[in-house]
Amino acid sequence: MIQYDWNRVKKQADNKSKNIILIISAITWPTNMPSIAQKRINPFLNKDFFGDSFLLYPEKLLEHKYVIPNKEIVEYIALASRRSIAEYSWNGTKTLDIRLAPFIPENNRLITIENSTVHFKYE
Repeated sequence: MIQYDWNRVKKQADNKSKNIILIISAITWPTNMPSIAQKRINPFLNKDFFGDSFLLYPEKLLEHKYVIPNKEIVEYIALASRRSIAEYSWNGTKTLDIRLAPFIPENNRLITIENSTVHFKYE
């Protein structure tokens, strides 16, 4: 499980989907002492993005980053950021009430909506 601050991620990524995925990768697989080559590949290593948003299994999501369009992955991350970590800690809720979603994704194979609830494929 990782925690992140969605607003800080968006700002540092300059709202670019490729950068958002790089940041989530850096949070998922941190390195204590990144090499110069690693920093060239991912300039977001060792930066602080901690916050109240969470992904339970970001590794599963990122495994598909070369198959699934960036747009779908970023929609997943953005909608997941609207969930309450307190509610997850309290009762294990991994879904999102559709009323809390800032947008409704269309044709996103990572997200399903059933009975006004957003379900995340890798959660």
